[in-house]
Amino acid sequence: MPTTTQLVISGKSRPGVMAQVASVLGSAGVNIKAFSAPEVIGTGTGKLRLLVADLDGARRALKAAKIKFGEETAL
Repeated sequence: MPTTTQLVISGKSRPGVMAQVASVLGSAGVNIKAFSAPEVIGTGTGKLRLLVADLDGARRALKAAKIKFGEETAL
């Protein structure tokens, strides 16, 4: 079964987080192919998971913007 790497940004669920991440990636020319952003009910926290067209470019852009992220394998 083929796999890919997804980026994971964890933190408080608040207005503007997705816009900031999309702006950083867009400015770097990185296309977001898919995303998921579930919030944990009652805690106000969540995880933004992204599949991008240019993983290395996304890594560089997020690091330059000081946005902390992790990586996971996705099917």
